[in-house]
Parts: sequence; C-alpha cells; structure tokens
Amino acid sequence: MTAKDAAAIMVTGAGAGGHGEDFTLLFNMLISVKPQLAYVFLCASFIAGCASTPDRAPAINGQSDPTKTTPHDQGDRESTIAPVSAGPGDVFAGTDRRDAKTTLASAGVEAYPLVTTLRSTLRTDQYMLSLGISKAPDSARFDDEKRNVTVGGFIYATKKESDNDFHLIVGDQHCAVGSCLMTVEVSGIPSLASNPYRKTLADVRSKFLSRFNGSEPSARYTKFDPPIHVTLTGSLFFDVDHKAGTVGPAGLQPDTAWEMHPLSDITYEP
Repeated sequence: MTAKDAAAIMVTGAGAGGHGEDFTLLFNMLISVKPQLAYVFLCASFIAGCASTPDRAPAINGQSDPTKTTPHDQGDRESTIAPVSAGPGDVFAGTDRRDAKTTLASAGVEAYPLVTTLRSTLRTDQYMLSLGISKAPDSARFDDEKRNVTVGGFIYATKKESDNDFHLIVGDQHCAVGSCLMTVEVSGIPSLASNPYRKTLADVRSKFLSRFNGSEPSARYTKFDPPIHVTLTGSLFFDVDHKAGTVGPAGLQPDTAWEMHPLSDITYEP
C-alpha cells in the first residue's frame, strides 16, 4: 500500500459521517496538483473530526442512547459515594471531636457477651483524662479508642441531643447500678458526602428508628420497661465533654465516660 492509498483511507474514515466520497475526491485533486497541501488538508480534517466527537455514547442500531454519556474528566464520572438522604435534623451538628464521632475505627471487631465484660477491658477514666484529649473538630482517635466492638445488652433509655446524636443508655439485664451501664451513640449523619462512613451511619440510624416506626427520641430521656434487648456494634470513644455519672436519667447513669460512638450496626433481639 502506498502512502497515497493509506492517506485516502484515513480521509474516507474522517468523513464517515456521510461525506467520505467528497473528502476523497478533494484529496485526490490536491495531491495531483500540490502533494504538500494535500497532506496539510488531511491533518486539518482529521483534527476537526476528533474535536467534533459527540458527548453521547456510541450509537446503538443507528440511534444514540440519551441516557449514557462518555465522561470527559473526573467531574463527570459517577460518584463512588452512595447517595444519602438527610434532613437538617439528621445531620451531625456538633463540633467537639467531630471527626472521631463520625468515623469508625480501622480495626477488626471484638465480641463481648456483656457490657460489664466489655468495660473490664477499658482503660480507667483517670488515665484517659490524663492524655489531654483535645475537643477540636479534627481531634483523632487515641490508640485505646481504635477498637470496634460488638456487645449484647439492653436499651434502658434514649434521648436526642442538640447535635442530632441519639443517646442510648445500654446495660446488662437487670442492671441497676452505673458499673453495668454504658452510653452508646447513634451519630448524626456526617455533612460531607466524601465521608466514607456516611451511608453506614445513615443506615444504622434508620435501622434504630425502625423499632419506633420512624419516630425520633425526644429531647428528654424516655425509659423502657422492660428494656429493649439488642446486639450493638460500633467504635469505642472516650467522651471528654461529660464526666462519669452525669449522662443519663436518674438511676441510669453510667459511671464511666467511655462510649460506643458511633454505632455501626444494631440488631433487635427477640
């Protein structure tokens, strides 16, 4: 195949929209008169054809599919973050240790049958307070908080906080003292769509509310008698905002500032 033949094929391809014969005829006329000009024309035609490529996906049976497009850049690519529907009352509205409260620890899950069993593995409150944990929004988890746990227990009371978290007072069966209780938080949904845990936190929030037909806890503690049997999974967190024994309704106040925060899963047991 000569250079002229190859060029003619390229011209025909560039005009494949229905004008291929006109391009070939014009190219042959130019090459017979001034070869250099013909090749300049070829390059210009080829570049123009690329620039006019449509945004739509390739035609199927002669018709373009209007529901599909060919992405040009990162901005056009489909997001890997699942869409989450969250109203103003669902979005986390706090600032203290915001990042730790709305993300999960990167660790395996440890299983415990009882709240007291789980609590026996925790550092003392005095030790945790001695670390000087910052309340800044970007305050990261300390090593002892980098744990995910599953525990069986009973929900004794719930309340919605001003930051849109749901406070759960959870304890062992027939628990009547602070040493067998623990605060568990169903976190408000992170405001940033880029938060990789956003869907998980939104799902567990919906799962929690399903037990109450979608009705949120009130701003005052509601007690349950009998308490609600559950299995809970989440990350450990030390609350530097509240002293031990100050969270919860009278008679149901954990004597530790340790929490499970945020909750990542909840199962309602029979």
